[in-house]
Amino acid sequence: MSKILERRNLAHRSLRELTKEKGNFSVNDLIEHMSLPRSTVQDWVSRLLAEKSIEVVTEASGRKPALYRYTRAPLLSPCKKIITTADVPNELVEIYHQCDSVGAKYYCSCEYIKDGLVYENDTTGLFLRQKARIGEKTIDFSHQGAPSIGVERIEIIEGKFVLQTIKSKVGGAAIAVTKTLDKARGVLNMEVEEGEEFVTGRLRTKLLLHYTVGVDDTDDEDHEAATWEVSMRLMNELTNNLEVEAISHKIVRLYPNVTHKTGGNYACFIEVGVAPEDVDEFKNFCVEFLLQETDSSETAIAFMEGLVIPEELKEFAQQTRHGEVTIERAKQVASDLGIDLVKVTGEWGMIGALASLAFVYASSEELMNPTQDI
Repeated sequence: MSKILERRNLAHRSLRELTKEKGNFSVNDLIEHMSLPRSTVQDWVSRLLAEKSIEVVTEASGRKPALYRYTRAPLLSPCKKIITTADVPNELVEIYHQCDSVGAKYYCSCEYIKDGLVYENDTTGLFLRQKARIGEKTIDFSHQGAPSIGVERIEIIEGKFVLQTIKSKVGGAAIAVTKTLDKARGVLNMEVEEGEEFVTGRLRTKLLLHYTVGVDDTDDEDHEAATWEVSMRLMNELTNNLEVEAISHKIVRLYPNVTHKTGGNYACFIEVGVAPEDVDEFKNFCVEFLLQETDSSETAIAFMEGLVIPEELKEFAQQTRHGEVTIERAKQVASDLGIDLVKVTGEWGMIGALASLAFVYASSEELMNPTQDI
C-alpha cells in the first residue's frame, strides 16, 4: 500500500475514534493521536474538509482552536447529467441520464423498466434514454422480481418543468441512486423523503422540446464540407452558443444508386432538447449556420418536434432506400405532417433531410444497411 493511502487510512481511523470518544477533536488532538508532524496533520484536515469527511463544530476563536468531527463523505452520484424532453400532446417524456458508471447505467436500465412509468430503455450512445408516460402508476415492490427503483409519477408543471417522483426500496444500490440524483447537472431541485421501507425523491428538471434535425447535401464534388461533419459541428455550435442540449448525432444511408449524390448517399440528423421559448432562435441559427458552412447549392434542413415517428414518415423513408423519390413528394409529406422542411441553398437535399428523421430510434444495422426496414 502506498504511503498516501496508509496515511489516509490512519487519518480516517483516527477521526472516527476521536469523534466516538470525545464527540469532537482539535488539530492538537489529531497530532497526538496520529503521531505525525503538525504540517502533515493540518494538510490532512484541509483535504478532509474539502472532501466533507469532517465538518467544523466550532470555529477557532482567540486561543481556542477549531473543533471538528468526523462525518461520512457524501455519496457519489452515478449521474453526470439529467435532462428531459416532453411531448405533451402524446403524453410522453424522454429522460436522459449521462452516466459516469457503465454499471449504474445498465443497473438503472434493468430496474426502471420492470414497473412504473418507464416503458422503454436505450443504453447506446452518450445517455441512458428512458421513454416514459406522463401520469401516475403505483409500483408493486412486494413480489419476486419486483424492481428496486422506479418512476411512479411524472407531471408537467406550469408548462416549464418536468417533475418525476422516483421511489426506491431502502438499502442496496437503489437508495444510493435516489439520494444522489440531485448532484447531476440539469437537476433544478430534488426533495427526498425517507421512510422505513422506501425512499421517495421528487426530481425537477427543465422541460425541453425534443427536436430531430435532418441535414443533407452540404458537400461538393471534391467531398469538402461532408454532411456528417457539418451536422456534427452544427450540434456543437448549438450547445456552445444557445441553451440547447445535445442528445445524439447519427448518419443514415439511403438508396445507394440515386442519381444526385456526391458519395454513398448518406444523410445525417441530430437530436437536441430546446426550451419552448427558444425554438425560433434555434431554427434560425441552424439555417444561418448551414448557409455559411455548406459547399453545395442543394442543401436543405428539416425540423421535427416530438417523440413519436409518424407512419407516413417511415413509409417515405423506406421509399428513399428502395429507389428515386421526387422533391415534390418530400414537400407533400412534410406538409401533411407539419414538419418544417427548409430550402437552405437548394431543394435536392430536402429528400434526404426529411427521410433521416424517421431513423431516430433505428438500430446501427438499420441506420447503415439500406436494405433494412425500419
